[in-house]
Amino acid sequence: MAVPLASGSFESVGFLVSEAHTAILLSVVAGPQRVVNGLSSFALPVTLPRNAVVRRASFVVTAKRAGATAIETVAQYRVSDSASTDLVGRGKSIVVDFGMPRTVSAVQVPHGLSVVRVTPWIGAGFAPSAAYAASVASSIPSGALIVNPPSPSTVEFAFLRSEIRTERLLVEIVGNPTEAQLAQVAVVLPESPNDLEIRIDGGAPVWKAPGPAQQGTGKALSEQDWNEDNQRLVNLGPAFAALFDDPAATDNVTFDLVLTSRVPGVLKVEPNPAEYDVIRRLRFGTETSREITFDSEGSFDLPIDLPPPAGSSPRLLREIRFTALGKPTLERVLPPIGPAFAQKADLILDSHRSALVRIAPGESLSDILGVRLPLRTGPAGAEARIVLWHNRLTETQEPDAAFGAEGTSEPVTLAESDTENWVTFPFRQAVKFDPKNPPWAALVVSRGEVVWPLGESSGLDATMANVIRLGPPAGPWKVLPPPFFDVASGLSGARGRIRVAGTTPKEKPLAPWLLQIGASTPLFPVLPTPKGVAFRLELPSLPAADAGLRVISHLAGTLTLRDVDVISSS
Repeated sequence: MAVPLASGSFESVGFLVSEAHTAILLSVVAGPQRVVNGLSSFALPVTLPRNAVVRRASFVVTAKRAGATAIETVAQYRVSDSASTDLVGRGKSIVVDFGMPRTVSAVQVPHGLSVVRVTPWIGAGFAPSAAYAASVASSIPSGALIVNPPSPSTVEFAFLRSEIRTERLLVEIVGNPTEAQLAQVAVVLPESPNDLEIRIDGGAPVWKAPGPAQQGTGKALSEQDWNEDNQRLVNLGPAFAALFDDPAATDNVTFDLVLTSRVPGVLKVEPNPAEYDVIRRLRFGTETSREITFDSEGSFDLPIDLPPPAGSSPRLLREIRFTALGKPTLERVLPPIGPAFAQKADLILDSHRSALVRIAPGESLSDILGVRLPLRTGPAGAEARIVLWHNRLTETQEPDAAFGAEGTSEPVTLAESDTENWVTFPFRQAVKFDPKNPPWAALVVSRGEVVWPLGESSGLDATMANVIRLGPPAGPWKVLPPPFFDVASGLSGARGRIRVAGTTPKEKPLAPWLLQIGASTPLFPVLPTPKGVAFRLELPSLPAADAGLRVISHLAGTLTLRDVDVISSS
């Protein structure tokens, strides 16, 4: 009579198979199929722009114990006609070669096949006794029929007497399996996924989790432990950052991210949205380098020309990378730009009236080579020179005595000009500069009339700098009239506009060039070499609409910017 099976249960069922007057009595374990979900690897394609600068790329990794693992995914196998006496002509032998020791607790075969024996490999051959064996009868009346055959949705399990660890299994079955049926033959591996690794396009591992994937507690995801769903976060940002970051590219590229486990299991990798910027190389016409020649100190503006952003969000600049080439001398001019005309007052000087201005203190120069002043000249032109005066004491504003010949510049002839020009007054030889007690510079006119437009102090930092005195060429020097010191007066804070040319110390040179991105970012010093120096200028997420690249020069010379790469949010 038929023996019914309880839904979802596994029972031993006796049934008869007859063929050619011989029958075999098998002990069958049947039931719903255990999901064949064991994998040794899981591949996830990841596509990003080739010019992406990856800040973070996090992934959710799942590694659970599998229900069953198809032998074709975990082993090499071969099938032959069974040579066992009780299966000759009725069954097959399947040799499952794992290639390494595996722990096995059961074998699963699809409907239409039945497991008779499962025998482990013991080093030199298969064991003399099976780890699983069904009962067999050799004298059964002919014409017997199957009693309660399994339904097509059920499978047979051969549960081993105990878990075994072996490199190979010999699985003997009743039936003649098709390729489709062989693909459903599976083993139950009771171990958790073990020694997980992630590789990108078959390269070296970019992430490892040694040992078994131990189930944790709670739902929260972290990069340190597995949660109750055997999941954890993996940050592959640094690994992906090394694969992209191509400023000359505009296309996308796809990499295969492959998770592997030494023990098959339920493996999966799910991406979180990648966080990345993009990098683009600026082009100057058809070139990727730009040579900037300065005839004197000053500034030069380069546009940051990027394609329009794809979305509605404003583009933010994150970083500028570039290589700077140059062969600067040790000569510098301070300040390189300004001071600006304050539109408050002009000093009109001639052979009877001279002006004395205090050079700003600082530690950037070791010697003074000359002084530069913004001047206008009357119709007949003029001739003038600079005479340096000592300051009496540190932290005072009192001129003491003239330097003498070594502190007197060459006379300079000034042509008629109704617009100001920065005029250089060079000294015959370098004058030693004391940054803690800098000297005064007197503009002495020997012929004609000279107009010197004044600037304005920029606050407390300028109280010791560029203070003006008036007097005859040889002194004494007097302070400016009271309106220049009355805070309510429009003349308050007037200062002399002056630049000093000198040499910077070899052991601590002042950068010859400065870079600035937009008006609100700090100045970035650039000290290049003839062979080139690579620089990185990090930005505080500056809106691209407000940005331009300004180069400020402390000297006359040529700076070459090569491979200027702009990193932005889009």
